[in-house]
This record gives sequence, C-alpha cells and structure tokens, in this order.
Amino acid sequence: MKMHVQTIVDVEPEKAWQLIADQFGETGQWTSLLDSSFVQGKVQKGTQRICKIGDKELAEKITHLDCSQLTISYEITKGRPPFVDEGRNTWRVFPHSENKSRVTMAPSIQLKWWAIFMSPLMALGMKHSMKKVLEEFKHWAETGEAHPRKQAMIDHG
Repeated sequence: MKMHVQTIVDVEPEKAWQLIADQFGETGQWTSLLDSSFVQGKVQKGTQRICKIGDKELAEKITHLDCSQLTISYEITKGRPPFVDEGRNTWRVFPHSENKSRVTMAPSIQLKWWAIFMSPLMALGMKHSMKKVLEEFKHWAETGEAHPRKQAMIDHG
C-alpha cells in the first residue's frame, strides 16, 4: 500500500530541508503522532531514529539521504504492528515559488499476507495520519512553534 501526500510550506526549501533532515531526530517535538524522538549519532545513511509512542518504542533506519535532491528515506526496523511486514517513508522538498516549498511524503506499508483484508482500513487511517503530520510540519516550519494538537499533548503530558 503506497501513498503520496504533499503540502506547500511558506519557507524556502533550505529551511524545510533543515527541519526534515538535519533535525530528523527532533520530529517528536512537532508531530502529535509521537511523544518524543531522537537519533543515535549523526544524521546519515544507516542512522537510527528512536520514536516513543506511549510505552512503545519504534526504531527507524535512514536508508537514503540525498542532500542535493533534498530527499530522505527510512524504514521501520523495530516496533511495527504484528500485521505489518514492512514500513517505509520518503520525504522530499521541492522549490515551489519565491520563499515557498512543496514538501511531499510517500509512505509505503506492506501488510502480512494474512492481514491484506485490512488494506482499505489501513489506507484510510494512513491518509488521515499523514495529512496531520504535514499540517503539523507546516505549522512548525512557518511559526517555529508546535501545532496546537502537539502543544496540547505537551501541556497535558
């Protein structure tokens, strides 16, 4: 199951890229999907990001990093739900117009053979979640502040 979502962000591509790639470990500061996150080491191919979601831990490994093409890809290496065989995502940043960027995400999830019947429901949930992530990223990039959803989590956490 593959998906593609995008948003226009009112910041130049270099800033959007810096927030996505250079601060790959700080994603948990701005998205409500995560309680927290951090990277183990320098952001480069092979680097692991650890994400905390409640009492669960998710590990993701960078599989592709191209700073000239403003592209970063990663795969889930630990903490996938039992019905997910593989999970990947790619972020890309493109110039859009003066001081604006087009930011895209292309998540891909492969379900285990016995969970294929869940595909329509998973696709719906994924689409909703990815739109939230992009909305929260846009807010973070443009204001430097956490989206109200994330701020509510911080305030009540």
